[in-house]
Amino acid sequence: LSMAQERDHPVILIDADVPNHRGYGVLTYLREEVGNDLPNVILMTGSDRDEVRRRVGPLTVVGKSEAAEEVERRLR
Repeated sequence: LSMAQERDHPVILIDADVPNHRGYGVLTYLREEVGNDLPNVILMTGSDRDEVRRRVGPLTVVGKSEAAEEVERRLR
């Protein structure tokens, strides 16, 4: 989290499946700090992506197997 505060990042990849919902905690923190407009955030999950999208709203949600490809695409 401290790195996210110190500078802008082209991509922030959050694992939604971290134990104790800590991935969602990072997302909550970012929303509290910068608002809901988080175009550089990618939320990855091994769970049902549609369910995760319903939970988090308008964010990019990808499966774990697709995360690296999405990050690469964003960095081009």
